[in-house]
Amino acid sequence: MSNHSLLSLAATFGTMAAHVHHIEEEMLEYACEMIADESRRVIGTYTFPWPQLAASTQTQRIQLGFPANEPLLRTGHLRDSIEWVVDMGGSFRASNTTDTFSQRGHHGYVGSNDPIAVYQFLGTPSIPARDPILDATMHLMPQIVHHVGQGFHAWLAGGGRTSTELSFGW
Repeated sequence: MSNHSLLSLAATFGTMAAHVHHIEEEMLEYACEMIADESRRVIGTYTFPWPQLAASTQTQRIQLGFPANEPLLRTGHLRDSIEWVVDMGGSFRASNTTDTFSQRGHHGYVGSNDPIAVYQFLGTPSIPARDPILDATMHLMPQIVHHVGQGFHAWLAGGGRTSTELSFGW
């Protein structure tokens, strides 16, 4: 093997490394967006096996003008507060803003900034846990892993960053 071929190989790996950062970001955005969308969709439903609302809660909801049995849904504020953020080490953007933030690491986050979400999602002694983000994540994980795996495989096989297999839903 000549030095020229080793240099070519090193250049190829360098190019791949530069592109993998963008591919990873797209994969994380794809996963976070899917989980956030599903989390928002299931609020107010019994898509997942959540405990039924207590009879007293249903009575109170009716008195306040809300449907009796829509878990986690009254005004829609809690549902609308579910957001996602992708952090690629240095800066990241949130799903609901054009602002960027600085932090290290490659992570995707899905969550809510509504303080009520802590009580509703994790539960209290009198409120059973109903966590749409956890349930959506568990439900979608096989699909996300499969889709991301296909996309990454297509990229490694030479499909390139613009390959149709890398179209992560948007």
